[in-house]
Amino acid sequence: LGFTRPSGRAIGLPSYVPSNYFARALFMEIQKAPDDQAVTAVRELVSAVVGDASVSIEEAERSLAVWFDNSMDRLSGAFKRHTQRVSLVVSIVLVVAANVDSIRLAQTLWNDPATQARMEALSRDEMKVCEADSQSPACRQLLGTLASGDVLPIGWNLETIKALDLESASLLLLGLALTVLAASKGAPFWFDILRRFSAGLVS
Repeated sequence: LGFTRPSGRAIGLPSYVPSNYFARALFMEIQKAPDDQAVTAVRELVSAVVGDASVSIEEAERSLAVWFDNSMDRLSGAFKRHTQRVSLVVSIVLVVAANVDSIRLAQTLWNDPATQARMEALSRDEMKVCEADSQSPACRQLLGTLASGDVLPIGWNLETIKALDLESASLLLLGLALTVLAASKGAPFWFDILRRFSAGLVS
């Protein structure tokens, strides 16, 4: 299942192991060295999973495959929760470092026609260039311009921070929190939302 050289030497592990392959390989290893101490411990685990010792090899493999799939589902859930925590921490660091205030961004785009026009122009250009090659220098330059302070109100200004009153500071914290929440969800989440929204408009 892994990646191998023409000589047969393995150079990479598989990203996924089918449950029936796992069960079959495990039984084969048990049969190779049934008296080995490590194999004995594994055989006890297999016996606990399979249950009745009189079942056929095929039924035992199916039971072990179901156990494997259930274990992988639990592992995937734990990995997803861990990833969400990491995404939240990374989002907090990036949003606070760049001062990406969702409320301020929305107010600026709503009230400043010039900023709206620049954003629309950049978005159109970005779509054309990045659709051709998302890794091209031109696409990266447009993405950098899109996120720069010359286009959007992003970044910290010490004088502005000093002038904040309690209400403005509360709005700033709320705007940063909203941005953190949005960023921590990740691009696939928002692309899925947009796809469903677009599909609803079309239908």
